[in-house]
Amino acid sequence: MNGEQFWGIPVPVRNSPVTYNLEGKCLHVTQCALKNGKKDDLVVLEVSTETLGNRTLVLASLSASHPQAVLDATFFESDGSVTFHARGGKKASIHLTGVVVSAGADNEGDDEYEEEEEEEYITSQMTNGDDLDDDDDDDDEEEEEDDNESEEEPPAPSPRTKKKKRKKRSSSDDVSNETFVASSTTPKSSKKKKKRSNSANEDDLRPSTPFVKRKSGLKVAVMEQGRGSKLTPGQKVKLNYKGFLSKDNSCFDRSQKGSPLVFRAGHGRVIKGIDEGVMGMKVGEKRILVIPPNLAYGTKGAGDVVPPNATLKFEVERAG
Repeated sequence: MNGEQFWGIPVPVRNSPVTYNLEGKCLHVTQCALKNGKKDDLVVLEVSTETLGNRTLVLASLSASHPQAVLDATFFESDGSVTFHARGGKKASIHLTGVVVSAGADNEGDDEYEEEEEEEYITSQMTNGDDLDDDDDDDDEEEEEDDNESEEEPPAPSPRTKKKKRKKRSSSDDVSNETFVASSTTPKSSKKKKKRSNSANEDDLRPSTPFVKRKSGLKVAVMEQGRGSKLTPGQKVKLNYKGFLSKDNSCFDRSQKGSPLVFRAGHGRVIKGIDEGVMGMKVGEKRILVIPPNLAYGTKGAGDVVPPNATLKFEVERAG
């Protein structure tokens, strides 16, 4: 697979620490093993990054009776560099293995992936946070609904008309497209009605486990456990999702039923908060992600749908 490579590095106690540069890369460490450890040696593996400053975190403790450990540690380009420390037996060393993925890896050979990606509404928004474009589907639908409509631009529909149209579209159309269209023309009274219909039930956003805040500022909570192996950088993932504005829990985007978002994890195809938040998910696993502005659309926002400096909530489920 282009851009994805096996990775390994020894960390001798005598030559500790060992630093690895993450420029243009995403690193996923999956295993560590002790070499030349004596019977009574306890060798501790620690890690630090530029974003952690002077702090170090323990990844594993190894000994002659327990010489190996499975890891699930992912380091992103935004971490700058990662430094591994080995402390313990003087002649011992710890060997680390995993996968490294180039941040800008080219996926031209995967036609199926490219086609699915282009069809998803969220992809165009998550990639770089640019202003949203009107969908041709909206224009087509308006023409079908009123064949006798004149070529002149019709006046903005009343709140009652918007409500009927929204009910008709909710069974088959992308709610995110409706949100974008309505946000620029809906009168104030209609906006209030839309807010109530798109707002998430508080029970829907209540996780089964506490949120864990990561060093990047992302908060992750597991709603439901999955099965099988964990998602690693470079793997193709199918994701069902709902996106909410944190300030009022209004839904601004979601995947269509039966048409999950498809992308490669760790390749920068979606906003950083999604890329980081789905790492390690199993098939069927559900999570809630609370994404700060610097990992979403930042100071620019996304058109009329996501305001500047907005914190977002996403309900995500790995479908494949």
